[in-house]
This record gives sequence, C-alpha cells and structure tokens, in this order.
Amino acid sequence: MYDETRIESLQFKRRVIVVEDSEINRVVVSEILTSYGVDVELANDGVQAIEAIKQSHFDMIFMDL
Repeated sequence: MYDETRIESLQFKRRVIVVEDSEINRVVVSEILTSYGVDVELANDGVQAIEAIKQSHFDMIFMDL
C-alpha cells in the first residue's frame, strides 16, 4: 500500500496530539502519522487534551470541531 522508500524520505520527528472521541478514528490517524515518524499522543476529548498540553509540548494539535 505504501512505498517504503518514499515514507522513509518523508519521515520527520514531530510530536502531535490527536483529539478525537471516536476510537477507530484515533487509531487510524495514529497509524498514519506514526508511519511518517511522528510521535503521537491520543486524547479522547478536549479536557484530556488540555491536561496533556499542560504537561508536555506538542508541535501540532489535530482535533475536530
């Protein structure tokens, strides 16, 4: 499905948090981001995300509205 050579060349070290109430969506997004070398933390909702952000630095926050 993925071209391994292309994925290796696109990898970068970043830390992101994915905020999503749907478990399946969290898993899918996490797998995609991890395949690109991204360090992913997951949160079920905004409250969990805020607590995580208070404790750690993230380069990006993925969340729906």
